[in-house]
Amino acid sequence: MLSQIGGLVYLLAICIPVKRISQFFIFLVLYAITSYGIVPMIARETGRVQVRSTFISTILNRNYVRPDLKAVIVDMENVNCLDANFPFINGFPLFPHLSHNDGYKLDIAFRYIDKRTNKETDQIPSWNGYGIYEEPLPHEVNMPAECERKGRWQYSLLHYITPQSSRENYKLDLAGTKALILKLVANPSVKKIFLEPHLKSRMAIESDKIRYQGCKAVRHDDHIHVEIQ
Repeated sequence: MLSQIGGLVYLLAICIPVKRISQFFIFLVLYAITSYGIVPMIARETGRVQVRSTFISTILNRNYVRPDLKAVIVDMENVNCLDANFPFINGFPLFPHLSHNDGYKLDIAFRYIDKRTNKETDQIPSWNGYGIYEEPLPHEVNMPAECERKGRWQYSLLHYITPQSSRENYKLDLAGTKALILKLVANPSVKKIFLEPHLKSRMAIESDKIRYQGCKAVRHDDHIHVEIQ
């Protein structure tokens, strides 16, 4: 569920007749060899390649996309990739995402300003890139509140499992994030972008490619979801 191949590697490790603590270290070694040496080669032959992503997405093999999707972001500056897809098998679910299962989807972090230096930064406020939301202002459409009224408990779930201690050190780079989204919109390969309605309105972006993902998913005011055709 977390890394696609970790369970198989674990089964192999526990079949080796050594002490349990030794099996654990054998598992770590085998997992590293498999994830960094074997999986990328096999995935490349089956049509998926890696993008540079966060540490947690990389170590859990959640950073694989189709080559056409990698081409969309490879020449773009200041792109922090988050979860993408697993290396193998169309339809294999990437929890907690609903649609990251075919190599054609990728999450990208917003751009931020470091309040301590008042300068643009490549850093992001959370360890995984998720869960620190850009909340709706009082006059904006508030879909998180609407989804909560509908009983969609999972909509803001990542807020509760993501430490918020770094929030005060960063603020959304609205202009930089808008410029990033406009580059994606202008790319003919990009079919769909998920973004919370209040941020689309705040950035004054008019494009049919930018859509609302619905209450059945999770919030998209902490990252940008990109899909290609």
